[in-house]
Amino acid sequence: MPEKRWNTPLVDQRAVWQLPSASGRRPLGTLLLVSLLVWGLSGCGAGGEPPASTPGLGTGGSTTDPRETAAINPYQLGSGYKYIFRMVSPSNDNFAITDREVYLYFWPDTSRVAFKLQNRLGTQMKILWDDCRFMTTEGITYRTIHSGVTYQNRNLPQSYNLIPGLGDFQDWLAPVELFDDPDAAAGGEMRQLFPTGAEAMSFTGKQFAITFVLEIENVPRSYNLIFEIKNVSPPE
Repeated sequence: MPEKRWNTPLVDQRAVWQLPSASGRRPLGTLLLVSLLVWGLSGCGAGGEPPASTPGLGTGGSTTDPRETAAINPYQLGSGYKYIFRMVSPSNDNFAITDREVYLYFWPDTSRVAFKLQNRLGTQMKILWDDCRFMTTEGITYRTIHSGVTYQNRNLPQSYNLIPGLGDFQDWLAPVELFDDPDAAAGGEMRQLFPTGAEAMSFTGKQFAITFVLEIENVPRSYNLIFEIKNVSPPE
């Protein structure tokens, strides 16, 4: 397979699809509640803590599934403003996509969108990072970053991840514009995906979207997802 090259601008203004209007929203499904604090406060899952390439999130290769902690106490991830997300398209109570080839589960946070992928085929598939996109709540589409991407290499072509047959993989993604920050340029943390102060209240009702691209049996396949910030509540 020829090596991929990134030949498009850093900001891609051409969205493949449009976010639905308020009148086109689907019925409310099960809501996902997460804290405005980073994943590190919730501990780590079976595979370790979140990847080190997101500053301040610890080391390792996976994140804690919020459904496991919320079932005990939805506020135990920490104090502060609380975001409630829902998956608008495709609508799914478990924030999941399941088909013959793959199972995908996503969970948004204020720093990024974590995901788990399970390959249901006996043959390998690839995550085509250079083709993935993230549309922000402002409607601007960017290329994505993930574990291993740093401020220094953020504009370089990103190698694909190979998922073996019947294998699984956990990572996260976010828009590259989070690195567009003086602190990140100086070696500090990249910006949060969503605000963690009082301005968070204004994000209620806003939507963001992801195009997640796999290569399955040598054919690229795009999974288009839309998420909504259903509600933001102040600290108790």
